Amino acid sequence: MGARVDVTDRKGTIILDGEITVRYAAEIKDILLKTLDEADEIIMQCAAVTTVDLAGLQLICSIHRSITLAGKRLFCAGLLPDAMKKIIAEAGYDRLTGCRQDDQKSCFWVQDAVPGDVH
Repeated sequence: MGARVDVTDRKGTIILDGEITVRYAAEIKDILLKTLDEADEIIMQCAAVTTVDLAGLQLICSIHRSITLAGKRLFCAGLLPDAMKKIIAEAGYDRLTGCRQDDQKSCFWVQDAVPGDVH
């Protein structure tokens, strides 16, 4: 698992690569929470993610809720890799609309919400 983070003027970019799995969940959580403290708007890029498991999906969902409840914004930049799309579908996370907390319409799991640019 690798993560590169850049925060400038309260805007953060997180680039994840490799595994988003239970093995790295605590490390990824710490990175996401630190970025949440430093930024009001976060763009997460997952194009280089090679493996994801249910713990990884739950972590992304949890941090999205935390960010939304804090009045901040989280966006997915670019297309999700096939490995993520597959586990999203297999785990039943693919959706047509986000959860009740997703008032910003930025849910990662909404299928048409990942057209290749920031949403």
